[in-house]
Amino acid sequence: GVEGIVHLILYSAPPGTKEEDEAAYWLVYLKGLWNVLEAARRHQIKRVVHLGSCQTVHPKGIFFTSEVRRPDSSLYAVCKRLQEEMCRQFFEGYGLSTIVLRPDYIVDSRLGMDRRREKLGLGGTRMKNGWVCRHDLAQACRLALETDKVDFDVLHVVGTPEAEKTCNVGRTREILGLEFKGNLEQYR
Repeated sequence: GVEGIVHLILYSAPPGTKEEDEAAYWLVYLKGLWNVLEAARRHQIKRVVHLGSCQTVHPKGIFFTSEVRRPDSSLYAVCKRLQEEMCRQFFEGYGLSTIVLRPDYIVDSRLGMDRRREKLGLGGTRMKNGWVCRHDLAQACRLALETDKVDFDVLHVVGTPEAEKTCNVGRTREILGLEFKGNLEQYR
């Protein structure tokens, strides 16, 4: 009876452990996604929404479309890029309908804290291009499950107005009908 899967994952190596030496890092990010996509394919799930990650502004000034891959090379970045490619391959090879969402820096505009639970705004973390409120990201996940406009896409989910000029957040609005409601301006 499952029609869709939202795949959200984060793994951090234990303190003092290099991520490169932590086998679980690779297993969680890559083998874990493989298992989800393979299960979705076998059980004919209609849609997978995968939460990826990417910068809002490309270091070389290139506009981030769905075809422009993240250029950084940390282990986390490489795993996120490989996850995106895995999603693309399952779509191209098996027709598994998949939308990859690319948030940049997730914050909670309602509680006024960043992902490290530090205060936003004056006396805390100042707003930067690339922020998205977690409530808007949750809405994007729901809308990505429901849309019938595409069978595969890679979409930036960024709530700052500047993002329109550097990444495909305009396409995200168009495809998903997403309206960003997180009040990020209060932290500028």
